[in-house]
Amino acid sequence: MRTHLASLSAAALASVLLMSCMVTPATTTAATGGASSLPATATGASVDETTATQTLFVSNQSASASDSNPGTEALPFLTVSKGAQAAQALNQRGTGVKVYIEPGIYREQVSLMQTSKDTSAPMIFEGTSRGKVILAGSDDWSTGWQQFGNNQYQRSWPYTWGLAPYPSGWAGNVVLQDIVRRREMVYVNGHNLTQMLQYSDLTDYSFFADETAHTIYLQLGPSLPMSGATIEVGIRPQVFVVQGKQNVVLRDLVFRHGNAAVQDGAVQIAGSTNVLISGCTFEWNNWIGLSLSGTSNITLSDNTADRNGATGFDIYNMKNLVLDSNETSFNNWRGVRGNFLGWSVAGAKLGGVHLGQISHHTSAGNRARGIWLDYDNRDFTVDSVTLVWNFNDGIFIEANPGPILVQSSTMSNNQYASGIAGANSSDVTLLNNAVTGNGVEQILITGDLDRTVVNWETNAQLDVQATRWTIRSNTFTSQDSSQALLVVSQNWPPFLTTLSADYNVWTKLGGQQVFEVGASWLTFSQWQKLVNADLTSVFQQ
Repeated sequence: MRTHLASLSAAALASVLLMSCMVTPATTTAATGGASSLPATATGASVDETTATQTLFVSNQSASASDSNPGTEALPFLTVSKGAQAAQALNQRGTGVKVYIEPGIYREQVSLMQTSKDTSAPMIFEGTSRGKVILAGSDDWSTGWQQFGNNQYQRSWPYTWGLAPYPSGWAGNVVLQDIVRRREMVYVNGHNLTQMLQYSDLTDYSFFADETAHTIYLQLGPSLPMSGATIEVGIRPQVFVVQGKQNVVLRDLVFRHGNAAVQDGAVQIAGSTNVLISGCTFEWNNWIGLSLSGTSNITLSDNTADRNGATGFDIYNMKNLVLDSNETSFNNWRGVRGNFLGWSVAGAKLGGVHLGQISHHTSAGNRARGIWLDYDNRDFTVDSVTLVWNFNDGIFIEANPGPILVQSSTMSNNQYASGIAGANSSDVTLLNNAVTGNGVEQILITGDLDRTVVNWETNAQLDVQATRWTIRSNTFTSQDSSQALLVVSQNWPPFLTTLSADYNVWTKLGGQQVFEVGASWLTFSQWQKLVNADLTSVFQQ
């Protein structure tokens, strides 16, 4: 798995590695004896790539490339869009196809839309060199600038995108500052310039797009001079779109600079089945890197979705999902500029997943939550994940009927919230995790007493409470006297009366008051008596 943990400080990285070594407490026992049931196992995609008997080639660096070519290796297509069009034509004749894409920056939107002639023959889009095949929502604007001040430049601006509308259901529940609702992006030599909302606010390494004067202004600086600079401006919302397809593979591709606005994705896959995405990068997009919805039998393997404006992976209403060895780090750069940290955004956000698994995953340094299991997730396993140094919760488990299993994972130093937060989710098992040094509390149980969850497949309604949790063989450590080990909000009876807990190690610096239940602080022995559990666990200072 590729990771960017090197971006953390040396001290922070040392702490993360130490906690990762602590995920096996001294005493370990199986989870099957707990109060909560366990999830079924997801299998993900199964695409038979051997049935792709036709090959096509795309290269925008070859002197012989043209979209009038047959798409052979000697006479390749010029654009990925033409390769996709030819692949669809073969698919409609029942022929499986692999499209090889040579290194280069392809500034286009590729769309695979559903038609009545679609077949199940596979379509594979594969970069020939990982990290060097880039599909970009930006155009090259390196020329045409006029200097008018010290490190200041201007150019004609033809777009009037305005403020993005609030998505359905957001108005009245959250306030979006204007900067969050913008979609203008400028990159100079790969660096994301800070957007300003008025000319007078310009400072080094920032820009202002004046829609009234139809002019864009840049202010650069000594480390990013204009001379010889590559300037890219995001102008296309989507980079790659798949709608209603079967047996699709995306491999070793980079998707960047899609300027889709609030709650929209640069790469969108909807209404499709049997989709494999492997070795791909989703980066520096304005909102969501990869958006999946209404799909089934999906595998994401060895991908990164880092440094997107809001969320890395956003997954909604899906059956049979496997995420393995991916990373979603340093996301929500646009949201944090408008103090938008807790509504909707996360490194990876998943809702309505019926049978899913996320394993060997890293979410670090997000200006948001690490992982958010948000609403109607069922039969879901979280295994061997690392959730560290995020601004918000390491993992938030909200409004899920379950069962959900979180095991062998590290939630450490998530800065302004908890390691594990649960709200209105039932049948949750926490097994063999290390939860330590999180800024407010290590575990938070909150939410309403009841919350109605609607099954998207059947429309059946279910009132969900925080009930039948199993907490076993974990280590929980507060590294500061102000950090609680566990907090249960005022609506606590369903959680406490059905809790199964044992073989945990609870450690807190300073004082014996370590658990907070309904605004009352308890010692460890008081906690054991209250819940009649954790009797085989230990507390240490």
